[in-house]
Amino acid sequence: MSQCLMGNQNTPRRPGTDTTVPAATGDRDVLAELAGEVESPVANRIVDAALTCYARVGVTRTTVDDVAAEAGVSRATLYRTFDGREGLQLAVVRREALAFLAAVDSRLSEAESLADVVVAVFVDADAARRGHAALRVVLEVEPELVLPTLIGPSSPVLHLGSAFLAPHVAAHAGDHPLAASDPERFAEWVVRVGVSYLLDPSPHVHFGDEVSVRRFVSDQFFAARPVSPNRREP
Repeated sequence: MSQCLMGNQNTPRRPGTDTTVPAATGDRDVLAELAGEVESPVANRIVDAALTCYARVGVTRTTVDDVAAEAGVSRATLYRTFDGREGLQLAVVRREALAFLAAVDSRLSEAESLADVVVAVFVDADAARRGHAALRVVLEVEPELVLPTLIGPSSPVLHLGSAFLAPHVAAHAGDHPLAASDPERFAEWVVRVGVSYLLDPSPHVHFGDEVSVRRFVSDQFFAARPVSPNRREP
């Protein structure tokens, strides 16, 4: 995670665990496309090992040799599977991001409004953050790595999250002018706001409390003056 923490897998896993969950179905093209990028069992074992090591000592202090030993593979196998340390870190980030999206997909499909969509994303993201052993350690010992990883220019999280949320936003486009004119930009707005508040909590909103989150979402996304489709906001 020097530029990355969460990657590719044949069946998404819930963040921070080895529990396999089925790939999401329906019209979520981003999940279907990424779930089709099948990785070998060895690759998944290496990613699991990397998460174990990150949860133990953080990313910076984890070496390729540490991960290879934890996974029970040779250093050469790790390098054949991933493009070195950076490639492994990117794979970890992508797999954990995909696992979260797969887990939240069914809840978003049941949303009755755009506000419901945003609230569900924030509440579930907070629960995932609190339950993710590796992310908790990295936030504690090397927090400067996390923000660029999640919403930096090359972040798979920002790209995947925005692309995944866009159809859910479009399904409730009548609830907000920006959602109607550019659902992917609205989705990106949600991802950026969510990541910022989750990593740097505010005393004015408690993401573990759905009532607090719903009030926050109303104030942040729906109480302000409508955004004109011609304005480049947010």
